[in-house]
Amino acid sequence: MGFSKFVGRFNEVDATLDFDAKNIGASRLEAVINMASVDVNNESFAATLRGSQWFNTAQFPQAVFKTVQVVNISGNNVDFAGELTFLGTTRPVTLSVHFNGGATNLLTYKYTIGFAASSLFKRSDFGLDNHIPLIGDEIEIEVHAEFMKN
Repeated sequence: MGFSKFVGRFNEVDATLDFDAKNIGASRLEAVINMASVDVNNESFAATLRGSQWFNTAQFPQAVFKTVQVVNISGNNVDFAGELTFLGTTRPVTLSVHFNGGATNLLTYKYTIGFAASSLFKRSDFGLDNHIPLIGDEIEIEVHAEFMKN
C-alpha cells in the first residue's frame, strides 16, 4: 500500500564482467539470478514468491541481465543499458553503476574491482501485475559486488 518498502535478496547470482578501465565503453556484464534463491527472511513467504502466482520458479528458474551498450560514462559512474529477461519476457533495463575502485586484494592476491549499482523497473512490464496497486509496481534493484580478475 506504499507505507514501506519490502526488502529481499537473491542468494545465488552468477555474474561475469568484461571490464577494461581504459575502454569502459566496451565493458560487458551478464548476471544470471537463480530465482529460487529468493530470501525474504521468512521461508513461508519465500515459498509463496517461488510459486506460480509470483516468480514461478518451476517454469522460469532464472532471470538474466545482459548489457547491450555502455552509456553515460562520467568519472566512476557508468550506465549499463541492457536487457532483463524475467518470467520469459525481455525488456530494456538500465543499470546505474558506480565503480568503487580496484586493487590487488590482500586476502586473495588477485586484482579485484568493487562496485555498487541500482536500477528501477516495473514488474508489470514483465507480466507480473497481480495485486497492483495494493502491492507496488516499481521494483528497485540494489547490487553491491566485487569481481576478481582471472
